Amino acid sequence: CLTLIFLSLFFSLSASNLLTVCSSTTTDTVTPSGGSPGTISGKVRLSGTLATGAPIKSATITIRDSKGNVATATSGTDGTYQVDVEDKPPYVMRVPHPNISDKYIYSYAAKGGTTANIHPLTDPIMRAWFRAQGQDIDNAFSGYGSSSAIPIPTETEINIIKAVVKEVIKDLLKAVKNDFGTGITVDNFDPITTPFNADSKGFDKVLDGTKVNMSGGTVSIAVTPDSTLETDVRTTGGNTTATVDTTNISLTADTTSPTAPTNLSALSV
Repeated sequence: CLTLIFLSLFFSLSASNLLTVCSSTTTDTVTPSGGSPGTISGKVRLSGTLATGAPIKSATITIRDSKGNVATATSGTDGTYQVDVEDKPPYVMRVPHPNISDKYIYSYAAKGGTTANIHPLTDPIMRAWFRAQGQDIDNAFSGYGSSSAIPIPTETEINIIKAVVKEVIKDLLKAVKNDFGTGITVDNFDPITTPFNADSKGFDKVLDGTKVNMSGGTVSIAVTPDSTLETDVRTTGGNTTATVDTTNISLTADTTSPTAPTNLSALSV
């Protein structure tokens, strides 16, 4: 297994990590509302919600595998999307930021038939991985081509980085947990794969009431002052700001169980 060690990050990607090339580019533009992921006509379906708090409406989602094969979809007025893609996982995806020109928000799908949300808290997970490879994610994504064998994260690698982000936002999730859907808890919530609605409730309230910045490898998350989220976080005794240095996250193969992250910091405003 992989252990979370706070040194420098190195990955050794074998040929098995690289996707095989798809036969053609696939485009599927839909305007969904609801629906569930599954296998459609020999392909696999990805679906999810695009939001920054408010839904990201009528946006083009671009999905690529490691060989550069492309699928696109258009989000609906509620920020949801569905797209059928070749069964060649994993996938990296992005959507243009609705409020900042020439900026993109990234996410990931380990396989088809799953939920893959895209929002400001999936973005630093992806940027941290690419940064660890010595790559700029925007340049790498734009440079993908059918003849390029570009490294792509494994599910295990993303899960380890994601565990750090989940630890950082735990106080925020506790503040809104009463609005989670049936069966969703603070512990099992996953920012990428847990379905949510862009309706200013539950997790979307976290997106509505926070500002996420990434400078170099440092991710800073701050609750908006005087927001309803700030009131909720203070009521539940949580912290309203947090930072984590993703450059200190290291993945090293060994035979021990993963350990909890220890270099997180959170300070009340």
